[in-house]
Amino acid sequence: MKRGLIAAVLVSVIFSPLPLHAATQKLLATVFDQPVTSRDVDQYIALQKLLGYNDISRQVAREDLINQVVKIEEAKLNKMQATEPEIDTRLQEIAKGTKTDVKGLEATLKKQGIGMRMMRQFVSAQIAFSRLLKFKYKAEFKIDDSVVDKRLNVQKSKIRAEIDGKVQAYMSQFDKLKPVTIYNLQEVMFPLEGGATEEVVQARAIDAIQYARNFKSCKNVKGPASGIFNVKYGRKLQADASKLPGPLKGVLDSKGPNNAYGPMRVGNALQVIAFCSKQFIKPPKPKRPDVKYPEPSRAAIAAQVEDEQYRVFEKRYLKVMRHSAIIEYKEAESVQ
Repeated sequence: MKRGLIAAVLVSVIFSPLPLHAATQKLLATVFDQPVTSRDVDQYIALQKLLGYNDISRQVAREDLINQVVKIEEAKLNKMQATEPEIDTRLQEIAKGTKTDVKGLEATLKKQGIGMRMMRQFVSAQIAFSRLLKFKYKAEFKIDDSVVDKRLNVQKSKIRAEIDGKVQAYMSQFDKLKPVTIYNLQEVMFPLEGGATEEVVQARAIDAIQYARNFKSCKNVKGPASGIFNVKYGRKLQADASKLPGPLKGVLDSKGPNNAYGPMRVGNALQVIAFCSKQFIKPPKPKRPDVKYPEPSRAAIAAQVEDEQYRVFEKRYLKVMRHSAIIEYKEAESVQ
């Protein structure tokens, strides 16, 4: 029997640096004269995080390490221990699952402060205990497909609900947007020629005022310029009312559409602003984004169910094995 969660979880692990808890070692216990230190606890907690488990207390980590030694020694007593080639093969499988080789796995573990000895002991204990369950305790168990299917459906529903909630929140923000007031404007320019003397400016100002008075609509923007020399028609502008200069917006609002404002001196010309129309534009609501719902791996769910059943047997039979084990506690480990 193989604890399938090891390979299944490691496939999706994202390795990130994990701080070690302590720089110095303290002897916490001995199991069959083998030491369990605070440094071992640090490494084991880091390893459990890589395997996808939640943070565990240091006391739990210490007991797990003690149990690993107990499993390995019990397997040796019954000649069921894992051989070095078997451990190597399992490590190759784990490395392959993380898209690397054993050297790459070792390098990655090292970055997390985990020694390869810890990983080999972890794998050795898993192989040993699986054999003890199967051959000594006859503790065979099968995975109930209906349980896996039910949990898989729950996971799918949870994922869909979470994603749908985020999409709904994204879409609802567009319902709260207020319409934007747009002023449609037209620039009408009266170039200053002949050096822009005072006489020229005054004459062109009279032309611009005449144009502004006669302006009725942007549909006939050139009509008011009849008989006026050298009139230029500039850009048509769509101006956000909230971004217009206060004085200009005030005049345009007081005059209303189909009126002209000016003249104003702009460079070597006088400018009249024709107010064509006002419109209210509500920001368009985008189409609901197409989303893909990630499918949980059935194999991973099955591995979770298997692991839970494994832990039931582990708790039951470890009591038996620990009863005859030589365990001596040296120093209490604080709870995190």
